[in-house]
Amino acid sequence: MALILSAALMAAALPAAVFAEPQSVSIGGFLVTGGVQGSDYRLEGGLLKVMTDTPLTIKNQDPTSPNGTGIQVLAGVHADVTLSGVNIAAKQPFDIVTNSQDTAGGAFATSGDQVQNKTSCHITLADGTDNILDASKSAGKSAMYPGLRCGEGSILTIDDGVRNMDVNGVPVVPEQGKIGADVTLVGGRQLHAGDPIASLDSNDPGTLTVKGGYRSAAIGSGPRESSGCMTFNGGDITAVAYGPGDNAAGAGCGIGGGIGGSGTDTNFNAGKIDAYGSYHGAGIGGGCTIYGGMNGLATDIKIPDAIYNGGVNGAPVQSSTLAGDMTINGGLIKAKGYTHGNAIGKGCGGTNTGKTIKITGGTVLPDSTLGDPSYHALDIGGTNGYVVVTGGSVRLSGPGKFDSIPGNGGAYGDDDHSQQVFMTTIDLSGDEMKNYDIAGFDVKIAGAPNDYGSPYVLDENSKLYLWLPKDTAAKRWRWSCRCAKTASASPKSSIPSLSPTWPITAPLF
Repeated sequence: MALILSAALMAAALPAAVFAEPQSVSIGGFLVTGGVQGSDYRLEGGLLKVMTDTPLTIKNQDPTSPNGTGIQVLAGVHADVTLSGVNIAAKQPFDIVTNSQDTAGGAFATSGDQVQNKTSCHITLADGTDNILDASKSAGKSAMYPGLRCGEGSILTIDDGVRNMDVNGVPVVPEQGKIGADVTLVGGRQLHAGDPIASLDSNDPGTLTVKGGYRSAAIGSGPRESSGCMTFNGGDITAVAYGPGDNAAGAGCGIGGGIGGSGTDTNFNAGKIDAYGSYHGAGIGGGCTIYGGMNGLATDIKIPDAIYNGGVNGAPVQSSTLAGDMTINGGLIKAKGYTHGNAIGKGCGGTNTGKTIKITGGTVLPDSTLGDPSYHALDIGGTNGYVVVTGGSVRLSGPGKFDSIPGNGGAYGDDDHSQQVFMTTIDLSGDEMKNYDIAGFDVKIAGAPNDYGSPYVLDENSKLYLWLPKDTAAKRWRWSCRCAKTASASPKSSIPSLSPTWPITAPLF
């Protein structure tokens, strides 16, 4: 007892500074909390360089005034960065350096698979903060950079204040639009099997607005470079490619590849995404094929550590881009394509040969009607690739707007590509629940449970758009849907329950 009392007295006598919050360091127009200057980060060449995996929180000294200093994660580092109110307008707002010379033989990599220790960055958007990464103001023939660069051979994860990781450090990935198993997140939040995806979201998620430079993606890769492995787990994210009306400089995606660059492996699990393509680049997916109407600017500019799509340090070649493999497990995904790019999928002159875009849950709202109608841009997919829909609410902007191997504007409902799907609409407009979160969702067909994945939210018309296998068209089905204004904050309270039953009707599209 005496020892305990003495310890208590000693603790009481310690100065308040011992228990104070970590001190921030002023550097390059930022305030940095965590780590040690010179060991974990340094200022060099107009960039705040992240040198280790020590967690850092970064914000502007003056969030209302754009900072000309960018942030760069050095090659081979596994960074953990929280953006807590940054406003950057620079040539390289946020750059994840590709570890392109870390290969088995020491030669410069020619594909991302050859990189042994891939540079990675986990970005947390601090709750209640607004963050801006803008490369468009510095854009030009000698400044072709993404707002947030993650090129082939690197890894990017963006999340909100609720990290999608369990207490053992294992990522929590939704299954068919829901939480797949009971889990305790690293921050202590407890989730149960069947909980809505919105339970992975913060109640006050930070925002991130990213604008790309010439011929680059907003989030993804620069010229002649494919994007890296990118996962979006939370936050309210807007990605705007340069030049929706610029035939020469508008060649990158909102999220994905720059000119001559493909999407590689892109995953959406939660949060809200609003992606805007360019004149030639998709909203999400592939950039413009080199020389695909793009003769107005030089094509030999590259980022030094970038893995060329089409060879290393070689002359520019015709390089047909791919949308890449993409999985949408949850979240609200809005994407807009313009003149020559699909909303989600291929860019101008591109395909998606050998790749699959799969939707298992969430709410997906693509729009490919904003450009030249004579080009016939489509909503989701790419030539010679597959689109598979096993869940979610997917609203197309018109009939036959899938760009997939069936060749008839349709998509498949299984990984074996044996069953095409058709759309049916659930209209809850009379219940005044537009933009409500989905707090619970189940489907039964002919009395048997079906594992069709849960949507994330109703659209602005209070509707859901489900894509069901065509062989169920003559069967009776029943759906139940629980909706709430904020399922993440209160998923079990004040939720209307709706369970109509009817035969599935003929497809709308």
